[in-house]
Amino acid sequence: MAITLTEKFEKAEIEKAPESWEELPPDPDGQLDDRDKKRIDGRLVRKLDMRLLPWLSLLTLAGFFGPNKHGKRKD
Repeated sequence: MAITLTEKFEKAEIEKAPESWEELPPDPDGQLDDRDKKRIDGRLVRKLDMRLLPWLSLLTLAGFFGPNKHGKRKD
């Protein structure tokens, strides 16, 4: 007998979301002041920009030069 997807989910042990704020884990940046938080956030955004922007630029360029009528044009 095959197990349905619903039965699989019912049997799986799923971690419940916390019901109150007291059950949440502590803030890892709680001991830092605003200046340090701003510095860390800036470094994170810069790191993401340096990793994502080249790929996004390449994909945009590939989409621009992708299959279009100009490549198949005969003179």
